[in-house]
Amino acid sequence: DDEVSYFISFFFFQAEDGIRDAQESRGLGDVYKRQVQTAYANGASTKYLREKLGLEVVCVATGVKHLHDAAKKFDIGLYYEANGHGTILVNQEKLYNLKTARAELPTQLEKFKGESEQNQIQLLAFYHALDLLISFLDLSNQAVGDAISNLLMVESCLKVLNINVEVWHQMFTDLPSRTTKVVVKDKNKIKTTPDETKVLEPQSLQAQLDQVCNEIEGSRAFIRPSGTEDVVRLYVEAPTEEAVKSLTYKLCDVIMNSPELNS
Repeated sequence: DDEVSYFISFFFFQAEDGIRDAQESRGLGDVYKRQVQTAYANGASTKYLREKLGLEVVCVATGVKHLHDAAKKFDIGLYYEANGHGTILVNQEKLYNLKTARAELPTQLEKFKGESEQNQIQLLAFYHALDLLISFLDLSNQAVGDAISNLLMVESCLKVLNINVEVWHQMFTDLPSRTTKVVVKDKNKIKTTPDETKVLEPQSLQAQLDQVCNEIEGSRAFIRPSGTEDVVRLYVEAPTEEAVKSLTYKLCDVIMNSPELNS
């Protein structure tokens, strides 16, 4: 879910900080790492990833297959749906390069014997961070992702970062949100952008949804035709529970009274 997703990203941010400066000088190149989400990811988590960790967040359509395909494009691709499905994908060539650099530690230490103590300390710190990153990547189940693997990764993050569950949960607070099913005559008339955040057809519907959301600053909503039921799924997010309730009522009214969806 969102909390697991941003926490693992936070761990990567801390671990990579220990090797970032030395990557280029040791021929490792930059680790191209991105977070993949769907529109259902809570806006607070997306803001945390972008503003606090400086990560690029890629939004794709709902469904593990879409998240997985997007994550494969990066050296390290992290994805977790709001329902908890997800994992970490690692480019095998990049992982091989990292492991090769780790295996060269004895040779590198021998070369640095004539260097200053400070340089030797920096080298050891670099390889410690590198070993930590590799060990964590080896822990992830890249094939399917599973609850046991995710649990072990979270436990590892807590131990390495030396924090407890309470501190973890206080990193950010989810914005209030609600998912609602709306029955319409023909859900298939709804066409959305590839990431499902905007309605393309019926053309007038997105403007009506925006008009309602603009009533409350910091709110957002999107709709999509369900892939499993003959309904439209509505997601609403706002700064307060009362605002979510009010917006959900008004947006449901817009959808149910859309002539294109109910004629």
